[in-house]
Amino acid sequence: MSYGFQCWNDGQVYQIDGETVNLVHSQTIKSATAAGSLELGRSNAGKQYTVSANTVTVTVSATTPLFVLYCPARPAAIMKTTNPSAGTWQVVVWTADGVADFELHVFDKASAAAAPTGGYGLQVFSSSGELVFNSNQRLARVVGFASGNIVNASAGWGQWQPPSDYSATLNWSVSKVGVAAMITPFVGSVTDSTAANGWYRTQGWACNGGQAVRYWRNKSVGGYAVPGSETVFGSQFDWGVMFVDLSFL
Repeated sequence: MSYGFQCWNDGQVYQIDGETVNLVHSQTIKSATAAGSLELGRSNAGKQYTVSANTVTVTVSATTPLFVLYCPARPAAIMKTTNPSAGTWQVVVWTADGVADFELHVFDKASAAAAPTGGYGLQVFSSSGELVFNSNQRLARVVGFASGNIVNASAGWGQWQPPSDYSATLNWSVSKVGVAAMITPFVGSVTDSTAANGWYRTQGWACNGGQAVRYWRNKSVGGYAVPGSETVFGSQFDWGVMFVDLSFL
C-alpha cells in the first residue's frame, strides 16, 4: 500500500492494514431453542415442506457480521442466516435431542461495533476516514478450520448411504472456543407439510471450554423410519466450520 498503516506478526502474516476490515466482538446474545420446525424443500408448485425440530430464530442488528455459536449442552448448528433489511440479520439455530441454551457471539467491523470506553490505545482509519482497527476492541481470533463430506461423495447426483449417529472431538488450546462460518449438511424428507411425519440427517457441534465435539445425527419425526440411503446430490453432505477463540469475552 502507498499510504496508511500496516502491522505484521513474527510469522510475516499481516494483522492490521489501513484498508482492510477487521471483525471485532460487538455483542453476545443468549437465547434458547424451543419446539419448532425446519424448512426442508419447496415443491415446483411453491408448497413449503418442513419437519419438526428444536429451533429458534434470533434477530441481530449488524452490518457485516460473523456469527459464532457456543452451545455446551447439546450439538447445535446455524442452519440459515438471512439479511431481510439493511442492518438486520436473522439467524436460525438448531439443537439436537432437545432444547438448549446457547450463546451467539456477533463480530462486526470496527466502525459498526460499540465504541469502547477509555482514552488510550491505537486506532487505525482507512483513506475514507472509516475506523478499521481499535486496540480496545476484541478481534475475532481464528484458531482453526475443518471440513469434509460425510460420505466422501462427489458433488454430483447419486445414491448415497450415510453413516448412522457418530461423534468426533477436536481440542483447542484456548479456554473457550466457538464455531462459525458453518457449512451444515442437511438431508431429509416428510410425508406431509405439517412437520408431523418425516426424517432428517444433519450435523451440529457441542462446544465446552476449548473442546468442540462434532455430531452427525439421524432424526426421525412422528415415528417415520430414517432410510438407509437416499438419492441426492453428494454436495448435500458437505460440511465445514471455522473455530474462533471466545476466551474472556
